Amino acid sequence: MVLVLAALGLNFQPIEASYRRTPFEDEKPPVTEKLEKTAGSARAWQVAGWLPTSWDVKYAQQSWEQNQHLLDEINPIWYKMCVGDKNEITKNHGAESEEWLRRFREAGVRIVPMIGNSSNTECLSRVLKFDEERAQHIRDLLAKVDEFGYDGIDIDYEKVDANDRDLFTIFIAELAQKLHERDKILAIAVHPQKTGQEDWDGPGGQDWERLGGLVDEFKIMAYDHHWLSGQPGTIAPLPWVREIVEYARETVPLSKIFLGVPFYGYDWPIDDEGRRVRGSSSRSWRKIQNYLCKKYNCEQIWLAQDKTPLIKYFSEYDHHQHLLYYENARSLSHRLDLVREYGLGGIAIWRMGSEDPDNWKMIAEKLRNQYRHTFDDCREIWFERLLALGRGEKIAEPELITQCHSANKLHERKILAGDGQGNFLPRVPLSRAQLLKIAFVAHAVDEKSVRGLGARVCRQNFSAAPAGDAGRGFENIFRSGWF
Repeated sequence: MVLVLAALGLNFQPIEASYRRTPFEDEKPPVTEKLEKTAGSARAWQVAGWLPTSWDVKYAQQSWEQNQHLLDEINPIWYKMCVGDKNEITKNHGAESEEWLRRFREAGVRIVPMIGNSSNTECLSRVLKFDEERAQHIRDLLAKVDEFGYDGIDIDYEKVDANDRDLFTIFIAELAQKLHERDKILAIAVHPQKTGQEDWDGPGGQDWERLGGLVDEFKIMAYDHHWLSGQPGTIAPLPWVREIVEYARETVPLSKIFLGVPFYGYDWPIDDEGRRVRGSSSRSWRKIQNYLCKKYNCEQIWLAQDKTPLIKYFSEYDHHQHLLYYENARSLSHRLDLVREYGLGGIAIWRMGSEDPDNWKMIAEKLRNQYRHTFDDCREIWFERLLALGRGEKIAEPELITQCHSANKLHERKILAGDGQGNFLPRVPLSRAQLLKIAFVAHAVDEKSVRGLGARVCRQNFSAAPAGDAGRGFENIFRSGWF
């Protein structure tokens, strides 16, 4: 990498190995169908978020208030069935709140509350098997939709008995018919599958091909590859997620598929053998970065194959080494790339309030095509893009020269990023003006053209730099000087 940049006339300091990534393939946004009930203007990719109102309320509300403009659908976690083995719908705290409903409606998002079964396999099985119990449950669901004017209902019934596969499909078919008669949406959360041959409770109880033809939104819970009660490991390794998406696209209409993305982490204490011991717990990004890594000496690692971060630390509280696998904006970016690559319908976020705040910037960039003039960090993408330009690989875009009439164009093409404070990420001695020069020197554009472009973009003339030395004569230009 140093040699490539030296050929462009710049001296760079080496960067950490974790930043040495294969450049993204050229992104060509697929044409996807849109939901008829899209709030506001039609969007190619839908964003739905599960929102708790009975726990972690402060941070969930904060997440909603700051990012509601990026959402198409809100799924407040409001209802349960089979509590106490009764075929009744019970409310979580905050459910049906007039204040929450007012906020949702003012934001113009679809309101599709979630109902779960608390993984109560036996009670759900009984409701599915008996016609009258199943019919009563459907009537209860419709009553909620009618009373509060919801746009639909979100079914999150987990650990469905594999022997109830057909019965569960019948239930979804009956509920879908009734909701569609009301012009309402039926969303369903499903366990991940890779082959359709999974025969255990959960995935074995959900027939993707038949369910995909019945529902409006097919939300794949593509996470918990490793879970709290099991051995430590990544939550949503990218190769595994890709396998799930590959199978999904063969069985479910692409526009209905919402890729479930995790906004949390799992923390496992381990013994000397690396095996889990008691005390594993879920972690929010906030807890990880603002508490654990300030209290303990965290070793932060990027897992290049899985495209996910890992933290190792020793706890003085339980005297154990810990493995903490979590998700952040950098790992999310790779999952959003899958949504774009396969032309999926969008994403379903589990859950709002536990995330890396930069996740929303990544969603804005990848799914909303919003490029911030403050050049907030977009996770080192520019660096590998720049190297690709220098090598003449991956990016076959000779028209780049004529189309890059602003720094925003460079940003849009994943070449330019920064931390909003006038600095580049990763931390190497490169100014924005230098980057402009490099992008054009890489395409053998003459010195005069480079200076002219810089003057138009930054509204000032840069000092002349000798040909072949792209770094000299330029100084860092802060964001206030760019637009």
